[in-house]
Amino acid sequence: MLRREFFTLMRLLTGAAVVAASVDAADAYDIVNRWGATQVDGGGLQRGDPVTLRWSLVPDGQAYSRSGNSQLIQYLDDGWNVPAAQRVPDLTGRSWWSVMNTAYAQFGRVSGIKMVYVAEQNGNGSDTGLEGDVRIGGENIDGTPGGALADNTFPNDGDMRIDTTRETNGRPTFWHSTEAPLRNLMIHETGHGVGLGHAQNTGVAAVMEGGLRTDIWGLQFDDVYALNRQYGDPLERNGGNNTAGTATKLGNVTLGGFVSVGGDSVDSVVQQFDDDWTGIDGTTDADWFHFTTTEPGFVDLKLTPLGPSYVSVQQGNFNAAAQSDLVLQLFRSEPSVTLISTADNTGLGGVETIGARYLATPGAYLARVRGTQDLNQFYQFDVSLNAAPSAGTSADLNLDGASNAADWALFVANSYTAFGGLAQIEAFQRGDLDFDGDNDVADFRFFKTAYIAANGAAAFASLLSVPEPETVSLAAFAAACCVLGRRTASRP
Repeated sequence: MLRREFFTLMRLLTGAAVVAASVDAADAYDIVNRWGATQVDGGGLQRGDPVTLRWSLVPDGQAYSRSGNSQLIQYLDDGWNVPAAQRVPDLTGRSWWSVMNTAYAQFGRVSGIKMVYVAEQNGNGSDTGLEGDVRIGGENIDGTPGGALADNTFPNDGDMRIDTTRETNGRPTFWHSTEAPLRNLMIHETGHGVGLGHAQNTGVAAVMEGGLRTDIWGLQFDDVYALNRQYGDPLERNGGNNTAGTATKLGNVTLGGFVSVGGDSVDSVVQQFDDDWTGIDGTTDADWFHFTTTEPGFVDLKLTPLGPSYVSVQQGNFNAAAQSDLVLQLFRSEPSVTLISTADNTGLGGVETIGARYLATPGAYLARVRGTQDLNQFYQFDVSLNAAPSAGTSADLNLDGASNAADWALFVANSYTAFGGLAQIEAFQRGDLDFDGDNDVADFRFFKTAYIAANGAAAFASLLSVPEPETVSLAAFAAACCVLGRRTASRP
């Protein structure tokens, strides 16, 4: 059943200033529902699916779902002082239309929602036969200038009604004839039109608060979080990145190079052109990324959950960086998709890394991000490639993709050896893990750190406890390193 609940945006005043307040208590990211069918996408849409929503303006004198006689266009023309000669059926030249269009563009920068304008009349004033999923008109709502500024309904409807009550001097109100109020009014009401209720938080701003704010530029983090939970991030549009075949292209990563995506979700403030948002909207979502290399090197992948912490009315303390435990995986792309490594070592809010993985064969590689909890989780994903690993990040001396006893044997065989004249990677394969030209006690410590990180402390201890004769020298070397390390540490 279509839910036609009206949300009204009120102007709330303290003295002469607009204040941030809500007319009813609600969650942070108060989600009511979402669009299940649109003109462009068809039906059967589920949570997390992106949408394309058409929006249009109802010609004056016509009826639509919210009014029997819309009078919005003349009202806005008067408020924005549009000359008579420019009051033509083509609305796209109006300054107020540009404000609306600019407002709607933000939805596409921060979420899986794309807003597309369609005209209901052509240049000569005849009917085009087109109407938006969201139609916008206006009438006198409550007879109070600046009282009820606008209202809207939830999907699958979303038709907006803007109040056309004039001031006592006959002029449209400041709230409809000035850029910042009109912009945020459109974004707020469209928030209802895509399924969001009113938000009430402490410590962060939201355009979905019950009162109209003019001190922010449109959607803020709390609003964006809700949109991404329902419609996915911007990368979900145009086929999405949910499979290896549709992975987001990160381009070629060169030695010493670095690629990063997803940094805009780090704090609660959203600027007009912030468009770098990556997130998992729930357990049904997976994000794939594709990158290439043209020479061998050690790749480092880092997955950092992002988001501010704040307080909401019903949820209490909300930590947006700890909503879903993320899992990171690295794959070969050619000749077929083959798993190389998985990082799932931390809990909620923890950073996952696949560090110093040697990619011997230049070519195409894939990374996949998934979430364990069925909640939205923003993140930043970083990829870098280096000629050698950072000290203590790899014990894979033979570069076979695993740190094991074979690497330990190589390390011991080259212990207390200088490597003058060798290339850096050749010295690494002989146990020079700090790249100072030899294999010594410091390198042993780095080997131990990297080995334990890869396999656990028990696995490293087992290297030193095997009784066969051929391993006695290995254990003796480790013991000597430990003794020497203690003596070195105790020197004044």
